[in-house]
Parts: sequence; structure tokens; C-alpha cells
Amino acid sequence: MLQTTYRERVEARLGISFFDFVVLSVAGVLIFFIAMTVIFGIERTGLQVAFMKYDAASQVYQVWVTSINDPDDAEQVTFVEGGVFDFDASPDGNFIAYSVQDFASGNREIYLLDVRTERVEQLTNCVMQDSDCASPAYSPTGDLIAYTRRSFNSQVGLGLGAPRVWVIDLQRDPSVDYPLFEDSQMLGHSPVWSGDGGRIAFYDDNTQGIVVYNLADGDLKFVPSLMGVVGSLSPDGSQLIYADMLIQGDGMARGYLQIADLDGNNILSVTDPTDGNSYQMAAWSPDGNTIVFGRETGRNTQVDLLNVQDFTITPLIEDERYNHSFFRWSPDGTKLLMQRFQRYDSAGQPLTNSTTEIWIYDLETRQLTRIAGDAFFPRWLP
Repeated sequence: MLQTTYRERVEARLGISFFDFVVLSVAGVLIFFIAMTVIFGIERTGLQVAFMKYDAASQVYQVWVTSINDPDDAEQVTFVEGGVFDFDASPDGNFIAYSVQDFASGNREIYLLDVRTERVEQLTNCVMQDSDCASPAYSPTGDLIAYTRRSFNSQVGLGLGAPRVWVIDLQRDPSVDYPLFEDSQMLGHSPVWSGDGGRIAFYDDNTQGIVVYNLADGDLKFVPSLMGVVGSLSPDGSQLIYADMLIQGDGMARGYLQIADLDGNNILSVTDPTDGNSYQMAAWSPDGNTIVFGRETGRNTQVDLLNVQDFTITPLIEDERYNHSFFRWSPDGTKLLMQRFQRYDSAGQPLTNSTTEIWIYDLETRQLTRIAGDAFFPRWLP
């Protein structure tokens, strides 16, 4: 008896030619991958930027996303009736956590958007719990979101309560949120993370200072500051650059920058509070070697770079027409994302119709690139 080939067996079993079988098999594989793309979203390539933009039609703010290589092709990614109050992006760029205000109750709620699939999940239940929740801050490890929570105290009529830091655990399914501290007397707001996710810092209005909490061993450090802002933790969490305030003899209050060595309990001065400038904003680079900060000259805020090794300061961006703020390093440390606002024209005359803009500064080429107009509060989407 003659032995049949694989091709002949396929044709006899399916009633079609072997060529048709191959074509149908390839088509099936293509259909499968197309379906997976639809279900799980299209994989993004290259660096992207997320920012908030005002929607004139609905008169609210929404989150937009664009590629730094094609900034004109920006896309709106949130479509919230009441608008977005604030947001943060996950370290892998796949998720955006944002807060939305419920205008009927006044409470804010935190939601999570999957940028790839457009799926939206509610993370908090603050309206039902008579609380206000905002200022989400993604941990660099991507598994936690810290945020600021206040109780409305509606049942006892005490008004809006003091802020406390809460945490959303995304590793649980469904996610759960809980106070960072069991002690209700631990107050604070505006949480920020160290680059390794090991420490979290927040500001306590009652004690007028910054609290740094080590998640591994529960250690707490307190750094006095009258400025009311948190500052920036070094990538390993061992140091904090922050602004403090000095009220001088002329009655003028000026900010100056200091670095707190959290392990050695030392404080080092970075800028001189008597040099006539004011300093508030600073951001630590991913490699920990440099810090970018704003220098307010009285006309506008310019951008300087501090070398952490020898404490030398180099002017980075000098353009008296613009005010600069909201500095964010790219993951590889080669670019700076920032917010700019043009106050003066080239002749030094004040402008009356300017809007905030999103720009990127390339530290290697020293080039500035405009990413978006009439936009603010930028974040990287790696």
C-alpha cells in the first residue's frame, strides 16, 4: 500500500487544496493578532507627553497626550463631564491617574485610565465616604499611588478636615486604599516619591515642615520649612532639596534652596537668600548628579543647573521674556519637560494675551522645542 503524504492527508480530510489550507491558516493568524491589538490597544513607541488643556466648548480641563516627535498630532484621552482637576502618569506610561470633582457634592474622586485600551476604573470612593481626594502621585515602582485626602465632616458640621496622605495599592484586585499612617494625627499633603520608591515626602501645615517617611523601616525625618512645598527627593531617597523662606529687613519674603542629608541629619545651603533672587522649584535628575531649579529674578523665573558633586551652578535657560516652571526630567536624564509662559515681547513690553505652553529642553543639543500651546501641568509618558 502506498504511503500518503502530509499534504494529501490534509486535502483529503478538509476537502480543500493544501494551498488553500495554508492561505486560511495565515489569514487566521493575522485575524488573531488584529483582534489582540483591538483588545489590548496599540503599543506606543517613543517618548510621549501628557498635559492638561482647556476645552472651550465644555469649559473644563481634560488630559491630552502627544509624541515629542510629532507634537502637532496631540490626542485628547479623557472625556470627563466635570473636567480633570489634576493627574499623574505611571512610570511605564500605560496609565494615567486623575482626580475629578463631583460638582453636586464638591468631593473629588480618583480614577485610573488605561491609555492603551481607554478603559477607566474608579479607584476611590470618596463621595460615599464624605471625603475629598486629589493630587495622585504614582510610585516609581508602579504598584502604589499616594494621594491627599480630606474629610468633609458633614455629620458633625466641622467643615473640611485636615489633609492626610493615603495610598492606593494597585497590586490588589480590586485595588484598595488606606491611610499611610494608622495614627490619625499624622497630617500632610502633596506627596512625592524618591526615585527608587523607597521613601515618600509630604508637607505638614501644622508643624510647618516636610516629613519624609521610609517605607522599609518606618523611619520618619522632619525638615522645617516655611515655604509650604515639598521639594524633590534624590533617586535613592537619602537627600531632599527643598525651599525655605526668609523675610528680610525690607519686608520682602524670598525663597532659597537647601539640601537635607536625611541619613546624616545635615542641611547644606544651595542658594544665598540675600542675593536678590527667589528660589522655589527644584527637581533631582534620574542619575542623582544634578538638580534643575528655578531662579526668580523679579521679572521672570529662569532655569539653572546644580552639580551635586561640587555645588557649582550653571545657567541653563536665560530668556527674560518667559517664566519657567514645573520641571520634569525624562527617564534617561537627557531632556527637561517644563511649563513656559511668555510675559514680555522681544522689545520688553508686557503681553496681555499669553497662555501657558509646554516645552522640552534637550540638554545635549541645548535646543528648546514647543510641544503644546494653551496647556499646563506636563508629565512624561515613557
